[in-house]
Amino acid sequence: MSVGLRPINNIVDITNFVMLEYGQPLHAFDFAKIEGKRIVVRQPHPQEEEIVTLDGISRKLSQEMLLICDDRKPIAIAGIMGGFNSEVEDDTVDILLESACFNPVSVRKTARKLNLSTDASYRFERGVDPEGTINAMDRAAELIAELAGGTVAEAGADNFCGKIPLNTQSLSISRTSDLIGVQFTAADLTEMLESIGMKVSRKEEDKLLVAVPSFRIDIEREADLVEEIARIYGYNNVPTTRPQVVLSYPEQDDNRIKRHLLAGKLVANGFNEAINYSFNTPKHADMLGLGEHDYRRKTVSLLNPLSEEQSVMRTSLLPGLLENVKRNINFQKPAVKLFEIGKVFISQGENAQPEERQFLTGVLSGNRYGENSPLHYKAELVDIFDAKGAVEFILNEMGLPISDAAGSIQFSVPPEGAREVFSQQHYSLALHKGNALLGTIGKFEPSVTRTFGIKLEDVYYFDLDFDALCGIASETKSFTSLPTFPSVKRDIALVVPVTVSAGELLAEVQASREKLLEHAEIFDVFEGEKIKKGFKSVAISITYRSATKTLTEKNVEKAHSKIVQKLTDKFGGSFRGA
Repeated sequence: MSVGLRPINNIVDITNFVMLEYGQPLHAFDFAKIEGKRIVVRQPHPQEEEIVTLDGISRKLSQEMLLICDDRKPIAIAGIMGGFNSEVEDDTVDILLESACFNPVSVRKTARKLNLSTDASYRFERGVDPEGTINAMDRAAELIAELAGGTVAEAGADNFCGKIPLNTQSLSISRTSDLIGVQFTAADLTEMLESIGMKVSRKEEDKLLVAVPSFRIDIEREADLVEEIARIYGYNNVPTTRPQVVLSYPEQDDNRIKRHLLAGKLVANGFNEAINYSFNTPKHADMLGLGEHDYRRKTVSLLNPLSEEQSVMRTSLLPGLLENVKRNINFQKPAVKLFEIGKVFISQGENAQPEERQFLTGVLSGNRYGENSPLHYKAELVDIFDAKGAVEFILNEMGLPISDAAGSIQFSVPPEGAREVFSQQHYSLALHKGNALLGTIGKFEPSVTRTFGIKLEDVYYFDLDFDALCGIASETKSFTSLPTFPSVKRDIALVVPVTVSAGELLAEVQASREKLLEHAEIFDVFEGEKIKKGFKSVAISITYRSATKTLTEKNVEKAHSKIVQKLTDKFGGSFRGA
């Protein structure tokens, strides 16, 4: 009663006393009530079993619990409470003492499920000394013989399934010193650990081998030993030091900075940023009409998809943006300018990581000036040049201007076989540097937009490999003073075959390396009755300027004739006049 336990009888009181003295719960059975004169430790049978515990309550047992049984029935719930059917009473003559070490997790789960907490379960849940069961048994037998007039059998039954190896941990001397902040020697650590019953030996120059007593079940790793050292040394004796904080600026990801700045610039120019899921439906490849061997059909399937509509990782940003356009149109908002910067995932095989690349993709449809455009703006629909202009703006912001010089970033009309299958003929452009494709621009085929539920609106797009663009070195900004001397403009009108692109003519002008040449641009392309069939007229405006003097007619004519001659010789065109 002085320690808060209710007296029952001398046998039960002795088991409780020993539990408090040794920390080892015991249980006493009335041996006469045990059928078969033996106990069996097992789990409940598949069919439902019940036991009436010492508190008189019938409890249902489940498969994961552990029971102590005789030959026929359960007589105790292991580690928690004995059964009413084997209780020690006033007329009990023979006693069977049970001392065991049960798994803490098993006892804890059983106690929670039965909502039954006892002094025994409290100790078993926290772990008991596996080497202390015999000592506690002998102590209880001694007290029963002394105080209850009992006679102890000469031999008991010890069912030892396997001796648990001694818990041995490695302790680093230098790491212990670093963690606590005090320089210890091997002798210091050895003295402190041996003072609490541990056996210490030298393993290496910087390591000790520590054999932990069986009753210290809380010591599981090196950190626990370090904590014991700190406790014995004294927390108040550990010196207080200020932590060192490095105030250096972390390294920034250049591509992330470019992405952030570019997104802000596009939003400022009338676009809205979309953020779509990285997984979508495998039907998108068919909806875009992709070829059988198109790399964008190499999808990565999810093991546990939320739905069939989100079962594969995306290989293109275009389908998600088309779904966004459809949703906007359904809400009567047909003027759409959206962009998304995100990753696509291309499968590299079953046992390989997918290739991840970041793309910058945009879509445009409806009114060029938006639904809230000023009244004096005439309603105009977006076209391929809006998409092309957006790409030029992106490249300019990244310091990657379009140039007609060889090896620079250029636009070109892709050959029929190289055109995107979902892009409409005559509305398709490729962006490339040399042989490297950087992206495509175009207008979706009406049949493709209809598969996405877009019936009346034309949708234009640009799809850029953002990682590839970020990998190109941007041009260094330089300052040039304003020109001092006036410029002279001359026009060239050439009739060339329709197979010759206007860009080829412009590139040839730039390649002439004429030192007076300042700028060249195309201002007119004409095909009509006055032009022979199969030919077209291309008009180019050229600006000449000298940085050192005012140009004379002779200077300009000499440079201009040289360029005209170069164009007519290469492209077989006829000169119409200047």
